[in-house]
Amino acid sequence: MGNFLRSFSVRQVEQIRNLLPTLAFKMRLWLESNLYKIEFRMDGTLHEQYGQKMEGVEWNYKKFRSLSSQNLFDDKGLCYGLNLRSGATHSSIGAVEMMENAFKVVPKSIQKYFVADTAYATEAIYNTLLNHNVNFAICLPEVVWGSLLKNYGNKITWHQTKIRFFDSNKCEVGDVIYPKKGLSMGRKFLRVVFIRTKKSEILPGDNHPYLYYAIVTNMGNAEMTNEKVIQFYRKRAQVENNIKDLKNGMDFHHFPCQSLKANHVWGLIGVIAYNLMRMTSFTLFPKTGCFIKTTRRRLVTLAGEVVKHARSIEIRMIFSGSFYKAENADEASPPNSGLGLA
Repeated sequence: MGNFLRSFSVRQVEQIRNLLPTLAFKMRLWLESNLYKIEFRMDGTLHEQYGQKMEGVEWNYKKFRSLSSQNLFDDKGLCYGLNLRSGATHSSIGAVEMMENAFKVVPKSIQKYFVADTAYATEAIYNTLLNHNVNFAICLPEVVWGSLLKNYGNKITWHQTKIRFFDSNKCEVGDVIYPKKGLSMGRKFLRVVFIRTKKSEILPGDNHPYLYYAIVTNMGNAEMTNEKVIQFYRKRAQVENNIKDLKNGMDFHHFPCQSLKANHVWGLIGVIAYNLMRMTSFTLFPKTGCFIKTTRRRLVTLAGEVVKHARSIEIRMIFSGSFYKAENADEASPPNSGLGLA
């Protein structure tokens, strides 16, 4: 296995990585043929490793040795990109290339949305999204929204909201224009949506009586109100469940090889298998799908038997208390899944 993974060239790894979004999008169309909107969610994660000679294993900001990966999922949980890197690599490194590869396989007629955390609040990310006509909501770091509050805070009109945030149901929302140089598509500014609540305790010397959270977006108020921007951004939490499912379902906690390139190949093959399992999960739960563990238990590990009788072969499987059988399985061709993956 190790020799096989190491046999891939850098070019072949790149080809597999570029093919991944094409396969994922075809699977998405199989699940939803009348697709008109797709939401992308991006995040990085750490993979703790214990091998002393593993290439790329480094101390990360959480102070343990690991590899890191960058992941891009859609709202059905299909993975459009995985990039395995050294453990100390910043989350946003390589994000633009991954996003470009995913966006270009989605037709312009399908509206695209994107959510991510503060690691992706960069000019390069903004411009990539603007160039591909993607509506986005990205968490803004405090160093940026702090200066906006300082310069424009007196112009914000605050309104009460029913949204619960900071473990409080007494929050207020407001927005402000964010002047930003270097934006593409002729844009001069973005919009920042704030949500705040009063601190339970104000310490001496603290000049800020509120807790704040800020989200930057290219959507105007007419497209999405302040409350809807916050609710839309909260969908980002689903990417953490997708990453958890990938780690637990495909054993992405640990990688098997000493070579970083070989581990990358192993990860890309694992993502293709994950997407097939994820797609299959919607046959069990058509609205939401399910975790890989449930799919494996309900479909892959079915009890069954192969029966030879009267010059025919039958495969009998027990599923939900019923028997399903495929006669002449050695002669029958596999059913057409409609994916067109060949």
